[in-house]
Amino acid sequence: ETAMVSGLISNYKGEGIMNTEVNMQSSSMDEYKMTSEQGGYAFESLDMYKNYMVRPSKNDDALNGVSTLDIVLIQKHILGLEVITDPYLRIAADVNGSKSISGTDLVELRKLILGSIETFSNNESWRFVDASYDLDQNDSWNFPEEIEFVDLDHNEMSTDFVGIKVGDISGNSSTNLKEGKVEQRSSEKMTLSLDNATFESGDNLIVTLKATKDIELNGMQMALQIREGLTLVDVISDELQISNEHYRIDRNELVLSWNQENITNVKEGEGLFKLAFRAKSRGQLENVVSLSNDRLSAEIYDERMDIQELTLSVDGSEKSKFELFQNKPNPFIAATEIEFYLPRKMEASIFAYDVEGRMLLKKTATYESGMNRLMITKDELGISSGVIYYRLEAGDNKGVKTMILIE
Repeated sequence: ETAMVSGLISNYKGEGIMNTEVNMQSSSMDEYKMTSEQGGYAFESLDMYKNYMVRPSKNDDALNGVSTLDIVLIQKHILGLEVITDPYLRIAADVNGSKSISGTDLVELRKLILGSIETFSNNESWRFVDASYDLDQNDSWNFPEEIEFVDLDHNEMSTDFVGIKVGDISGNSSTNLKEGKVEQRSSEKMTLSLDNATFESGDNLIVTLKATKDIELNGMQMALQIREGLTLVDVISDELQISNEHYRIDRNELVLSWNQENITNVKEGEGLFKLAFRAKSRGQLENVVSLSNDRLSAEIYDERMDIQELTLSVDGSEKSKFELFQNKPNPFIAATEIEFYLPRKMEASIFAYDVEGRMLLKKTATYESGMNRLMITKDELGISSGVIYYRLEAGDNKGVKTMILIE
């Protein structure tokens, strides 16, 4: 006679958690199952009247659902301003697995956001609680993470778990890899403006990012990409008290995660912080600095904890123009890279011609808004050397430049 043990893995809001590994153990077996899209799992053909233990685990994508807003919420709890009473969220706030909520949890969470670490030092990215277990608000951290069946005596047993995403206090983690959770965002936006500037090789440049409206600021995060031509040397701020712990400079990118204990009243036109650059070549600021949302959403948090999208503008106008840049390297021998900026996600085509007007290459694809890069090789062009004209077409936008292939 055999039995089946099945169940659901879901978060405390009832959303099934996909791709969770569930381990069934006994003295004679050790079997793993992965949950379905709805969070379901089942172990069949189990021998009756034996002891079994079921334990789920999921330890991937630690950044899922984590943002600087979670740091703000944990800090308010520590300061006693807005205490976290939900026992599931108290487990989520214990980032370092110490069975308490303290400033060290904030430090580790910020390191994760900035990209200094990829995983938690003493915790998994998800924790699981027996769904039938009554969590104690005053002692949230002593909970069973497995369910044991002693002398299994029923043909069918159902056992469910509640998954808790560590570090996610605001509740926006994705439980389904195919369909991410939509964040609750304000319809308002905040734009940071900076004055455009032309620079020459060797110049030292300090630029100020300014607010374009009044706001009571709880925190913010962003990833600022800096293209070739400028090197970021320092971040300077007296207004927001930004320190080294709030940012990380990684090659051509500034990653910033900032908040402080008190809400900061920011006035329109007020400088929030400054960036100090050293120029390596001639250029213009508007062509080398842009926000990136690839890993980290650019956003701020107002006095109501509403999330507002953060955008960047140059000379007061949001950067949204089409532009085709000179290929690099130029001249080139084996391959070269072409960069272009698109105002929105759209289809674009790149054409290459020789001096007699014969088409050497055509590539068409859908590209994201912002800066894009395309590699072209000598083999694709089919010629050994010469002057080549390349043209980019995207909607009504067109741009033409010249590159040189040498042997």
